Amino acid sequence: MDEKGLPVYLFIIADNTSPEEINELTGELGESLQAFEDQAGEVKYVGRDSLPKGTKTPELVFAQQIIIELIPIVTPWVLGKIDEIVKSISARRQRPISATVQVGSREISIAPETTSRQLAQYKEIVKSAETLTNNRYALIIGNSIYSDQALPSLNSAGTDAATLAEVLKDGRIGAFSHVDTLIDADSHKIKQTIEKFFQGRRRDDLLLLYFSGHGIKNKFGQLVLAAQDTLIDALRATGISSNFVRESMDTSESQRQILILDCCYSGAIVQGAKSEQVLGQPMNSIEAFQSTGFGRVIITASEATQYAYDGQRFEGHTENSHFTYHLVEGLKSGNADHDNDGLIEVGELYEYAYENVRGKQTPTMSTSAREGKLFVSINPNPKITPAKLPKELADAPKSSDRVYKLGAIHELGLLFKGEDFRMSMAAEGVLSEFLKDDSRVISKAASDVLERAPRPQPETESKYPRAALELPPVPTTPQPELESKTPIEPQLPEGEGSPTPTTPPKSQRSPSPIAAAILSFFSGGLGQLLVLGQRKKGLTLILLFLFSLFIPILSPLIIIIGVGDAYGTAQKLGDGSTVKEWELNINWKASAVVVVLMVLTIILAMVFVKLLGL
Repeated sequence: MDEKGLPVYLFIIADNTSPEEINELTGELGESLQAFEDQAGEVKYVGRDSLPKGTKTPELVFAQQIIIELIPIVTPWVLGKIDEIVKSISARRQRPISATVQVGSREISIAPETTSRQLAQYKEIVKSAETLTNNRYALIIGNSIYSDQALPSLNSAGTDAATLAEVLKDGRIGAFSHVDTLIDADSHKIKQTIEKFFQGRRRDDLLLLYFSGHGIKNKFGQLVLAAQDTLIDALRATGISSNFVRESMDTSESQRQILILDCCYSGAIVQGAKSEQVLGQPMNSIEAFQSTGFGRVIITASEATQYAYDGQRFEGHTENSHFTYHLVEGLKSGNADHDNDGLIEVGELYEYAYENVRGKQTPTMSTSAREGKLFVSINPNPKITPAKLPKELADAPKSSDRVYKLGAIHELGLLFKGEDFRMSMAAEGVLSEFLKDDSRVISKAASDVLERAPRPQPETESKYPRAALELPPVPTTPQPELESKTPIEPQLPEGEGSPTPTTPPKSQRSPSPIAAAILSFFSGGLGQLLVLGQRKKGLTLILLFLFSLFIPILSPLIIIIGVGDAYGTAQKLGDGSTVKEWELNINWKASAVVVVLMVLTIILAMVFVKLLGL
């Protein structure tokens, strides 16, 4: 218990419940958590004033309400335990209650209707967020409106900047600890904010600077970012030069820097030049911000002008690029998480945007030497990976023993119906393999399990909306894998409402149809009695065979029936089917073979008699 994360606060919410009863429920929840102190940490009781600033539901917490405070050792485990306790208390009290879990300034609500899938996603988010630190800072700048009539307005630059800022603030996605936004600010304000943004930082601070607006190239070939008050005729005094931005980044102690430029390079335009000299002229903004420093990633939306300039104003299409739109979409949807590790690295985000704007724009990315990965966000819709099954279950579809397969299907069915969503996913995958089995009995058994077992519940809207969970880095312990210490005992599934008793095999090995048929060939039901374990039918056929010795014409008929039934019954049991005690399962091919053998025996006997002259 040496390493601890941020405090987690829990408070109970229940409709039509008195303050005294809510505090009683809180005490019950706290006592349950105290039983698991090694994982849950020390449980304390505090008041409403102890809740972090930014708590979204203070109106739901009355003045004297008791709140649980704990510093968990393993946060994913605590979420699962809280879910169990809330469901247990709700069932015992016969009324729904929910527990709001507050971590930092974010919260989630765990209620009786919280599904196993939702809980699994919360846990995945927690595990992914362990990699992220709290020292994550972003400065988002967007300029749509310009005082210089020569610079046309950009319809969505400001809106795109504000949208990106909201995503980065969201603890469920960007989880940036501080996000500052400047929309349509003047050059003095922007310069001052940029300089302060890079000052006083530590080596491992993540700094993200984003700019959306016009970029202009002056007569010296230098890139200048346009502010609201930027004048084409006074770029040095009213613009933000790339040199200024680069120097601010160079002087920062941070070695984890990301610069994103979504500029319509109206500014691949040399101040004072004629349009025919600059139309389509490339502007290498990557070089403008590169440094010999360490730990810097630069991403630009485009590298060529799309506009014409007649000396007075720009002509042409001035709608902002789709680049920022796809950056935001990749973060919000989680689709930029190409490796499905629950985190979106800056390279993954660039690749996602690049693929979606290719053909319209040509984004570029440059990376200087850096240690490790720069994660921009958490995947808000993490892919839940199936748990690892015991080898005996995972490899069961490859077995040649049909009875063993049925036993595995039974065990997988229990896991599929269980509360552990990851284990349920793994069981479903193996059961799906059984659907392709050559044996109709095996495939039907798997199909029955999948159809009868309750599927994971659909997402349910909670009465109290779930907000994003801002997650601090927390230590974790590996989740134990389910191990099988004993071999699986194959067992035949019991028939639902079966009217008559069934005859299970005496061992895991399938009975031999040939052995049963040979024994029955010599004495009616001997195969049924000795091989198949069917005492009543076997003894009856043996008695009929002995009786038929006095009526020779009946003997062949009893043998034909006995052999055909022994062979057919053994086949059915081998397939895992249930067989009724008195049911005849005559295999007519086996009976036909007996008839042929009998005919051949008679012919051979006649030939033998003729040769001997009898």
